[in-house]
Amino acid sequence: MQTRYLYLLKYTLAITDVILLNFIYYFAYNITNYLGKDVDFELLQHQIIICNLIWLFNASIFGLYTEYTSRKIERIYRATFKSILAHFVLFSMVLLLQNDQDFSRTLMLIFYLLLVFFFVVNRFIGTGVQFILMKRFNAKKKVAVLGFNPTGNRLGEYLQNQRNIDFYGFLGQHGQL
Repeated sequence: MQTRYLYLLKYTLAITDVILLNFIYYFAYNITNYLGKDVDFELLQHQIIICNLIWLFNASIFGLYTEYTSRKIERIYRATFKSILAHFVLFSMVLLLQNDQDFSRTLMLIFYLLLVFFFVVNRFIGTGVQFILMKRFNAKKKVAVLGFNPTGNRLGEYLQNQRNIDFYGFLGQHGQL
């Protein structure tokens, strides 16, 4: 069951992640140049493509933008952490295999420090926005269970624990509605 909220969350998350990744990459480049480490801009442009492809590969492997992951904020945090860690490993391996001496280790260090920091901030802001949207705009689906029996009771208990469902009660024999 995919709501409009989950649909928008998946695509917004993917778009903001790629934009944030590119912003951080170029920001790390500027900081590295400011620190006096000279990095070739053409090399940087070549590596940004590889960086983006590795990010999309990792995000798809760990299911970062799937409906299943979007349903719980903990899954989004977990998949993000795994994607960043795998990105570090794969991007480092690519740079190691290319054996390019011109690529700066300082740039890599600054890039991954900023990446972790900005993604944590981004996810916390997303959590706050999600909380506000759920409370203010009542974005939950309203559900009632037909039939007041043991199976209906179990289903009702399950629905009460769901974050994006507003359980109204039971309809039918001795129901609350």
